[in-house]
Amino acid sequence: MGQYWHVVNLDRREYVHPQKLGAGLKLWEQLAAAPGTGGALVVLCAAMPEPRGGGDFDLEDNWHGPERDQDGAHGCTCTPGPMPADYPSIAKRTIGRWAGDRVALVGDYAKDSDLPGSVAACGVGASKIYGLCGGSENPANDWTDVTDDVCAVIEHELGGKFIGDGWRDWADADALKTQPKCQRCGVYVCRRHPSFTGPYRCEVCERAPLKVGVIDVRY
Repeated sequence: MGQYWHVVNLDRREYVHPQKLGAGLKLWEQLAAAPGTGGALVVLCAAMPEPRGGGDFDLEDNWHGPERDQDGAHGCTCTPGPMPADYPSIAKRTIGRWAGDRVALVGDYAKDSDLPGSVAACGVGASKIYGLCGGSENPANDWTDVTDDVCAVIEHELGGKFIGDGWRDWADADALKTQPKCQRCGVYVCRRHPSFTGPYRCEVCERAPLKVGVIDVRY
């Protein structure tokens, strides 16, 4: 069985979960996935307190988000478009959040000798870190998963969407045009889900019992 890895911030006791970012847990899978954990590290480690030039990430003005072109009025590159009300706060707390911190990828087979300074940095040896990232070894829940905020930034900047629960799919703007949606609730269906070949239903609707009196349009 292969070794699984999480990207962790030793100073903040935070981590990102590869599968939420559309990547597998093994190192090769994370290297091969895009945007994946590599994209997450660009977002988290960018020392960008403010945009200072074209191509920097959005903070308060919407230059890259899909909302720019919804009404067809922002087809040019000279003016920003409407910004979702909740996005600036997500961007400000996420972009550059890990800049200057001690960051590493740590496996579930790790030995304490792999990261000799981890005890000083986060209070535990490297062999314990993976299990503290959302696992049963962390009942106090004092390691924080910041993946959802990172996903929100990537979705905004690239115009795509992470789809599904567990090991998600990444669909870029072009792929979303043909991505099937759940026939019950209308959310996008993950390509890894068994129902992807049809009838289409998301993970939540697959588990939920059908309400009395409701016609299931899957059939």
